[in-house]
Parts: sequence; C-alpha cells; structure tokens
Amino acid sequence: MRWRSYSKASETILAYTVMDSIMKLFDRIEKQHGRLLVAHALSYITASRSGLSETELEDLISLDDIVLDDVYQYHMPPVRRIPPLLWTRIRRDLPNYLSEREADGVSVLNWYHRQFRDAAIERYFVKREQIEYFHSSIAEYFLGTWGGGTPKPFKYTEIQRYRFGLKDQEGTADRKVPLQPLVFHTKDGRVSGYNKRKFGELPFHLVRSHRFEDLFENVLFNYLWLHSKVSCCPLQAILADFEDMVQHLSDSELIKQLNIVADGMRLGGVILAQHPDMLASQIIGRLLPVKDIYPRVKGLIEQCDRLGTQHCALIPAFHILHTPGGPLKYSLEGHPFAVFGFCLTSDKRFILTISNKFLMFDLMTGEITCDINPEIPGIMQALALNSDDKYAVAFTNHNEIIILNALSGDVEKVNNMMESLPLTGIAIADSVALAWSPRQWVTFSVPSGTKLSSHFIERNDYFISYLHYKSDANYSIAISSLKKSAENLRAHHILQTRLNDSDINELNIDSALYFMEDGSIYASLENEEVYVVVHFKVTTDGWKRETVVGESSVRIMAVEISSDDQFLVGTVPTGFLLWNLTNFKETFFFLPNNVKNISTKPFQSQSSLALTKHNQYGVGGVRKSLYIWNVRDGQLLKEVDAHIARIMKIKSLFIEDFNGIVSSSIDKTIKVIGNVKNIFEKVYTIDRMEMAIEAVLLSGDDELAVTVTRSSVGVWSVSTGKLWSKLVDSPVGAIVTHAVITTDSRYVISSESGNLLVWNIKKGCVTFREKHPHIKQLLLGLEDKIIVVITSETEKESKCTVRQIPSGNFAYDFSFPCEVVSPAVITLNNLYLCLMSMEPNQKFCHTFSRKIFSCCDCKLRFFMDYRHRIKRIVRGIKRWNGACTSDGKYGLVAPNQGGLEVIELRGGKTVKVLIPPVSEGVFAVTAKFNSTDNYVLYYHSGRQTIRLFRMSNGKMIGNYKLASEATDFRTTHDGLSVVVGGIDGSFVVLAIADPENEESKEKLQALPSRCDGNIHSMKTTVSFKTMAKVTASAAYTKRQSTCEESQTSNVCAVS
Repeated sequence: MRWRSYSKASETILAYTVMDSIMKLFDRIEKQHGRLLVAHALSYITASRSGLSETELEDLISLDDIVLDDVYQYHMPPVRRIPPLLWTRIRRDLPNYLSEREADGVSVLNWYHRQFRDAAIERYFVKREQIEYFHSSIAEYFLGTWGGGTPKPFKYTEIQRYRFGLKDQEGTADRKVPLQPLVFHTKDGRVSGYNKRKFGELPFHLVRSHRFEDLFENVLFNYLWLHSKVSCCPLQAILADFEDMVQHLSDSELIKQLNIVADGMRLGGVILAQHPDMLASQIIGRLLPVKDIYPRVKGLIEQCDRLGTQHCALIPAFHILHTPGGPLKYSLEGHPFAVFGFCLTSDKRFILTISNKFLMFDLMTGEITCDINPEIPGIMQALALNSDDKYAVAFTNHNEIIILNALSGDVEKVNNMMESLPLTGIAIADSVALAWSPRQWVTFSVPSGTKLSSHFIERNDYFISYLHYKSDANYSIAISSLKKSAENLRAHHILQTRLNDSDINELNIDSALYFMEDGSIYASLENEEVYVVVHFKVTTDGWKRETVVGESSVRIMAVEISSDDQFLVGTVPTGFLLWNLTNFKETFFFLPNNVKNISTKPFQSQSSLALTKHNQYGVGGVRKSLYIWNVRDGQLLKEVDAHIARIMKIKSLFIEDFNGIVSSSIDKTIKVIGNVKNIFEKVYTIDRMEMAIEAVLLSGDDELAVTVTRSSVGVWSVSTGKLWSKLVDSPVGAIVTHAVITTDSRYVISSESGNLLVWNIKKGCVTFREKHPHIKQLLLGLEDKIIVVITSETEKESKCTVRQIPSGNFAYDFSFPCEVVSPAVITLNNLYLCLMSMEPNQKFCHTFSRKIFSCCDCKLRFFMDYRHRIKRIVRGIKRWNGACTSDGKYGLVAPNQGGLEVIELRGGKTVKVLIPPVSEGVFAVTAKFNSTDNYVLYYHSGRQTIRLFRMSNGKMIGNYKLASEATDFRTTHDGLSVVVGGIDGSFVVLAIADPENEESKEKLQALPSRCDGNIHSMKTTVSFKTMAKVTASAAYTKRQSTCEESQTSNVCAVS
C-alpha cells in the first residue's frame, strides 16, 4: 500500500488485521471500476474449482446480464459483450494478488494466497442464492448452453427502452462465446484433444448449484461424458465426481445408483486405463443384472448400446463380469503370468506384486502406481520387502536374484550368487538380504548385490527349509531331513540357532514353525500321538519352553500369528485351528468334507487364514475359494468364489476404516475384499465351467452352444449365457476329448474316456454308447444324419467309421494311410469326404465318395464300397494361415510376430493391410472371417484382445480386451455374434454391433438381456436345500454378530 504526500487523511488509515486490509483493497478497486463489475469478476474467480483463464472470465462476464445492464446503461452495443479493457484495468490494479498457474492444460488466474479467497468468500458469498448464482453461471458456460452462436435473451433496462424507443421488453443477442464440446476433432474427423477444462469444472459447479438433474443427464449417467473423460483423465478423477455428488445427496436410492456405477468402473479400472474404448462393454457386462432395478443405470446401459458401438463394436450379449456389491472391492489386474507373491507396505496403502515383472498398486484407488519390467527370462517365485519399503528382493525360477529400489525403480540383477542350486528362499533385513538353497545360504548387500558371506550346512542328509536372520552373530536355520523316518514316515526337522556368535542346543520340531519379531518362536511338537503348539524363547542355554498354546489330534502343517498378535492360527488338513493367546481358547474352523488343506513344503501350507478387523471373521483361502467363519464359535458362514484358479497368498488389510482382505492367485489377479460385513448381499453369479474350455461348437439355429472341457461337455444358451446342463457319463475320472451338436439342437455326440456317446439334450441321457478308442475327430454330415468318427489305429494308419444318428447304428468303415491326422472336411454337396495325409516331403489329399439312396422305409442306406482318389497338392500359398472366405476368393495372413493382411488366394497378392507388420512379440494369434465374410476377427494371446475389422473398408471397429485367455472362438451363422470359450471356463458372447449395419443394431436390442423384466424371467436353479442353508447362516450371523461394525442381515425367499 502506497501513500503519497497529497493523499487524504481518510486514505492513510491502516487496518488492524490482514482480513481488514484485504477488505480495504476490495473497497478501493470497487470504487475505481464499479462495484458490480468487480464483485462479479472476483466472485467467478473465487467460485471456480481451479481458477479461470482470462478468456473464460471475459466470456462469463459477457453472459452476466446483471453486469452488462450496469455497464451498458445508456447505449446499445452492436455486440453484447464486456469490453476487454474493463477487466484489463482491474487486473492491473491487482498485480500481485492474482497469480497464473496451470490447470487442465490451460493457464488460469487464481488467488495468490488463500487469505484473499477467504476474504472474497466472506465479502461476496453472503447469501446462499448468490453462491448458487455464480456456480450456476459457470456451469451454464461449460455446458455450452449459449455457445456457438446461440442467442441469449435479456431484458432491456428502463433507461434503454426510454432512450431508444424500444417497445419490446426483452431481446436476444449472441454473446460470441464458444461451444464446449467434449472432444475436439480435426477437419478429417480425427480426435485432436479433449476439453479438460469442462471435465474439471462442470461437475463441481453443477453440484454446488444444486442442478442435480443436469449433473445426472450430462455427466454422471452420460456415456459420452464418461468415455471422453476416462480417455484423457485418471479414473480417480471420475470417481471423485461420483464421491462429491454422494456427499451432497440424502436420497438413498440415488446414492445406490451412483455407487453401483462408480464401483463398476472401479472394478474395471485396470482395463479402462489401457483400453478406454472398453467403457461401454465394462458397464454393460457388469451392470446388466441391475438394469431393471435402477432406472438411471438402465438409461446409461441404453446409451452404451446406442453410442458405445462407435468406439467398440463388440458388445457383451449378457452379464459376463462381476457386478458391484458384495465383498469384492477391487480386482487388481495387469500381470501376464501368475502372481506368486506380494508384500504390503508398512502403511498398508500400497501392495507390491511379482510375476515376470513388478507391479505396485494403490489400495485406495486400485490404480497401478509403478510398473517395472526387469526383463528376466523366467518368473519370480518369492518376494521380500524391507521395513522402510525402500528395497525389495526376489528370485526367479532361473536362479537369478533381483534387487529393486522401490523409490527410484532401479533394478539390479545378480547371477551366480550360489554355488549350490536351486534357490529356494529369500529374505531381507534392512540393508542386508539373504538367499538360500537346499545346501547353502548367503548374505548380500542391497542394492549393490555384493556377496557378504556364504555358509554351507554340514549334514548331508538334510536341507535348509527356513532361515531367520538378524545379524551374522544371531540367526536360526531350520533344516529338514531328505529321507522320512521309518517310525512315522515324516521328515525330521531341526532348528539350529546361533546366539551372540555362539551355537546353542538344537531344537527338534515336528511340522510347524513361526518366528516372532522378538526372536521367540511358536513350534509344534509330537507328544504321544498328540501334537502340541509351544511358545519358546531363546536363551544362552538353548530354547526355553514358555507356554503350551494348544494341542491337536491331527498333524499341524503350519502356524502363523494374526496381524494384532492376539491369535495364533494353525493349519491342519481338515481346516484351521485358532488359539486366543490371552485365554488360550481354541476354535476350530472346519472345511467342507470334500475340501482339504495340503502342504508341499516344510512349515508351509498352500492354504492360509486371515482375520478381519476386530477379529470378527476368519477368512481362509483354499483352492480358488474364500471361506468365511465366525471367530466366536467357528461357524462356517459363506463360501465366496473369489478367484478362478488356486489362491497363492492371503493377508489382512486394515487402513483407517477399511476392513479388508487381499488375496493373490494363479489366475494373474489380486483381489481386494473390502466389505467383509456385506457377505450376505446379493451376488449375481456368472455360469462357468470348472475347467478350461477346449472347444466351442454351435447348433444350426444358434440357440445352443456346446463347450468341451477335459471333464465334461457343457450345453449353453447362446442368447442368455446360462449353462443348461453338464453332460458327463462317468461321474469320476471322465476324460472328454471331442463333442459336436446337431443343427436342430436335439443331440450331442461326444467322445468320453474311449467311448462314443450320443446324448439326448432334452432328456439329458445317453441314447447310444459304443467303445471307440483313440478318437481324433467327430464330423457330422448329410444334414446331421451321420456321424463320421476318425480314429488313429496305428502310427501310419487311421480309420474312418460312419454311424447313423441318433440310433448310432454302424454304416461302414475304412482305413487310410496317415502319419499325422489333420482335420477332415465334407464338401458342400455332401458327396465327398476329404482327408489330408502327411507323408515325408509331400502331402496328399484323399477323397472318398459315397453312394446314398432312400428305401421304402425312408431309412438311409450306405454302400460298403466307395471310390478312393488321391489328389496331389500342386500349388501352395506362402504366408496363408488357412482362413478363407466362403467363396474361396480371399484369405488371411497373420504371422505370430505381428501384422494382418487380406490376400487374394488366386495369386497370393495383398489386397488390404489391416494391421501393419509391427512386432508385437511372438504370441499365438488366430485370425478368421466371420460366417458371412463381412468382418475379420483377430485374436492376440499376448494382449488377450479380439480386434474386429470391417472387410468393406478395412477399418478396425472393435478392440475387445477379454477377462481371460481365449481357447476357442467362432461366430454365429448370421455372422453377428462372437462366441468365446476361456481358459478359466468362461462362456462369453459378444454381439457385433456395427454402426453402419442396422441389422446388427436390431439384433442387439432384441437380445433377452435388453428386454424389460428379463432378470425376473430368467430361469433360476436354487434348490430348497441351498435356500435353507443360506437362511440358517444368515439367521445365525444375525444372532451371534455383536461387533460394532456388524449390520443386520435381511433374508427373503424368492419363488
């Protein structure tokens, strides 16, 4: 503040506080430039979320008729906008109080210090109406209501009407403000950028102006908005908009709808970060079951069907992904291989995971915060993280040690560390790490990897099973015998300890061992066929027995302490034992009768147990399921299908109010169970086979599909994705190799355990059974009246047997020379059977013709004689993968290294290049035409994506990321759906919704999942026994659970 010699005395008074000084500044600016203009200009800056650019501020003032009426009291401007010079003068008088900063890629003006913002709020935001007015004005601007030449109405002032003789009270004027599109495009239609300013400001102002309907319609339940924002902003920015809205709502029904959409996007966050065009597929695939429950979700799904096809033309035909709700909070994905280990950071906010690379996830948002590829040839087997979360060490199945600096991302690889291989374990203690093999253990420094010491065990008939290290003078080694003792057929375990650089007496252990931070241990001992768990403390005289924690009549495989050190968990074959370390009360968690825990390494079990917050529930990961027990008395409450493959590790996760469980699996995912108290919420199940699907086949009318797994044949409804039945003749040990389904969907012919079976689908029974070993192919012919069975008889000879369907009666058979059986085909005229014979240095095509006639009884008869022709292959087409159009004119070239081309089969010339020959790694790829030859489908096993190309112009119209690796896929006969079988047993149908094909859009809308009330009309298979179990469990939990976090459970019976 400057005073001059001629300043008035009233202008030279100092304020007592900073706030008063700022108020005096505002007074002076308002007197110089007009109160309304200054008040509104500064109010817009104050109301903004991250500031306003000078252009935006001028546009907002130009849309503010209150300011314009004050500025233009006495004349009518040709263009109704604020003169730029007015704001320039105000800005000049506030030189150091407004600062420029970057926000959403634009330079914006904002207050230099928060005290100026607080003073502006106190001065200008006195009434609620004023606050809503400014927020609403900014919201209208970013909505683009008056942009692009749209005239905005205004009222003439009395002075203007009198001075200019105006009869009308209102007029309209173009304020020359721009449109606010979501996406900016170039002249040729390509995306050039996104309107990040709109994404950052609009939701904020719609919420604070209480324009909730506009917010729902234009933002939160608007597909184009969500897709555009997820394409250019982190997912967390979108979720923050939903959370902001929830905090300002009191309507519980609306809150549910907002949460279910936000949680659905959160579950698909990893895929959306890499494939934002998958937004429509993620929303549809997850939220279809609640479409008829929540009207706004239904509207969003309809937008996805209508507008999402312009980004990805492959749309799920039914519910295929996990629906939000229940205990699952996140599914952390991104590993190309199984997750063999993970570690939580000390603050429990991040999780570091390993496969062939390191991935770190933020457990609060589910986002990948660190992706480090050490470029190793193998897979990392174990992981250890030091106490300050700075260094991590791991070892691979190629006996290579990897040292990671978690802060900088630097990786150090150490080879030839051990003389004795293979590596079996690794650990880290601050700046010293250790690794061991069966005979040797070494210590090395981190991060350099310099070897510090090397040690060998003396006993040749023992190996190192575990090592606990504090320093070179204090450590313990658990060794196990290579040979089992004759008395109990079990390995012998010995704990060797070095204390203060001196060896103490050895301790014999039965089967379980756990080290505490203070150096004490919990170990199991055998005492007259009873196994006891004892707490030991180390002394200079040896291991001193402190207390007996508990005992078991069965062998204890492993023990582990709970996260709060209150309980000791023991793993036994039939379940888990829980001992309270305060009162030594024992609780047994029994597994179902057909489920057992197993141990493959000393002191370790493939199953583990974690306790939730306040020790209310015990959650055990066994095989691929999570089992939840009540800690108070061991009652099994629920089984949750968390993974699709064996669970590797499970840990408790407590962060502030978060009460969860983290589990990793061979299925390449990490699941975060964040709502254990919601275990009885409704979960929408997805049908799947128990084993990997090896083949998918369709009926002629595309109503049913048959999937072949190693243990059974599944019959599916193509339109609803429901598993109708599993066909297996032998309940135990069945091995299924092939299956086909007739065109009329009445019969399934399969090969199972060396037998040929004919199934009646409607009755679900076998109508024909015949011994047929070594079946290589099943082939239907003559309008499904015959089944051709090709078997391998000897090394150089195969046999073809023809039988009638459905009777299975023998027609004829013949043998043909063949070293390697290739798939046979029947010609389109149903007259010839063609088989490929692979012989040294040449290939032959054997063609067999059959004479068929009808008798009076209208039964097919077959002549035993046939004509055999051998046709030599005279010309080959290089690069061709074997896929061709139905007219044989075009084929595909899809090398494993990358690239996709359409070639002309007559000359082998390239017609279209669909994917440039860019190296994508050597992965298995599959390329084929759809049934009508209008589209080309390209599956890449490394990316797990199906890309869809339009044949007419070669444009890619879909890139769909599958949840698991596809083992087989084919299109329906109308060419408008893709049926995919997954390695996880999943059955997925993707509708081809080409924006330029009206028929495909009509078929999409005609699907049962898109019809009103489809959820209630779908067939359910819940037995009375199952409902009784659920009801009893819910009632039990309601009666027993008294924890402060527990909630009452509601159970209803659905008829």
